[in-house]
Amino acid sequence: MRYTSKAYTYFSISGKNFDTQDFVNLIQITPTKVGENRLGEKFWEYKIEATDSDQDLDKAIEKLIQIFNPKSNEIQAYASQKGLYIKIFVVIQSKNNEDNGVFLNRNFIKFLGDMGAEIEIDIYN
Repeated sequence: MRYTSKAYTYFSISGKNFDTQDFVNLIQITPTKVGENRLGEKFWEYKIEATDSDQDLDKAIEKLIQIFNPKSNEIQAYASQKGLYIKIFVVIQSKNNEDNGVFLNRNFIKFLGDMGAEIEIDIYN
């Protein structure tokens, strides 16, 4: 069966006194989006699209881990020092009443812990 539901995941770091260019210089990763949220906090995001929410979402999450895990100590220390907030988002855009979900394997859970991150899972119909 071919799933038509789409999904994506992204790493986000934000805070009031956040210098996003300083963060780019530290981790050497170009963000997919930089901006300011409704609370007036600056944010930096790196998004990975999944072609479907069934098989490809797991691959997108694994790719996110591969990119950020080697830098987790530096990111966590930087966030702690600057009072920043780290969050991983998983978003599913459900279509055609397809069953959707997210499997949080041990590797992903460890990554979240090592990063000092929270997770938000959103499902849109």
